[in-house]
Amino acid sequence: PVKLLSTFADVTSVAGRLAVLIREESIDLIHANSTTAHIYGARASRMTGVPAVWHCRDLVALGPLGRWLYRRATRVIAISGAVQASLDRYAARTPKSACIHNGIDMDLYRQPAEGRAVRKELNLRDEQTVIGMVAQLVPWKNHSLFLRAARRIATEYPATMFLLVGADLHGDHPGYRPVLERLVSELGLGERVIFMGFRRDMPRVMAALDMLVHPAAGEPFGRVVAEAMAAGKPVVVVDSAGPREIVEHGTSGLLTPPDDVDAMAQAMRRILQDRALAASLGQAGRRRIEDHFRVDRMTAQIEQLYREVLNTR
Repeated sequence: PVKLLSTFADVTSVAGRLAVLIREESIDLIHANSTTAHIYGARASRMTGVPAVWHCRDLVALGPLGRWLYRRATRVIAISGAVQASLDRYAARTPKSACIHNGIDMDLYRQPAEGRAVRKELNLRDEQTVIGMVAQLVPWKNHSLFLRAARRIATEYPATMFLLVGADLHGDHPGYRPVLERLVSELGLGERVIFMGFRRDMPRVMAALDMLVHPAAGEPFGRVVAEAMAAGKPVVVVDSAGPREIVEHGTSGLLTPPDDVDAMAQAMRRILQDRALAASLGQAGRRRIEDHFRVDRMTAQIEQLYREVLNTR
């Protein structure tokens, strides 16, 4: 109860300050760029009458809070069809959501980045095959599935290395990396797995990979999957939620069932065994992002939604 009262006081205080800013600056529209932001934005919208757009990037059950947030939003942007379907359950009447996929800045990937620098930094040779997983170090990303599949590949392809790129950015799971390090040791992968931590130079990191694997189920969108495809890399991803909307199985990547080590290892094996397939998946993946997931496409769709909201006031 104390925490609840403290949260309510915080929301009321921040929303009040937002309302002052909205009036002083003659702001016409509030764009809340997360679910948490919309808690404040919805309250400020109620205080000022300014429409609020909720940009939802999560695929989680919100319960009664979800119904309140949906009702308080003028329009809702979902970053994938999976997120949109989850949110529309909270609609009392006609849904007011729009699916606008995240966009990739193709300018970062039009010219291939230099991956040798990252390989040199990690003491990796050019002839070594490098398979990467890029994700925050949090349990739901399912790093263990990647590592168990990697164990099967490692025995067949002794020149293959595996990168884990990412960190526990919010410090919510301090014991998770040690768990993964123990699993790496138990699987006999100690010399084959590199924990790279958080990186800001993702085009260079993607350029250093020969393949990206994304084992998370229930991923709201899967930006790293789209980035790897934009970089022309073949991808293996779980057939679930957002990534299912990005990857066309067998054409621009390979999809595998959730939590299926055998299927994931077999998909990785297919790409390693067939260079023509790897090249074809990489090229088709790049075209897929260029055609459907560019950042300018995303911004144009958001601008159109803004116009619709403002023209109906």
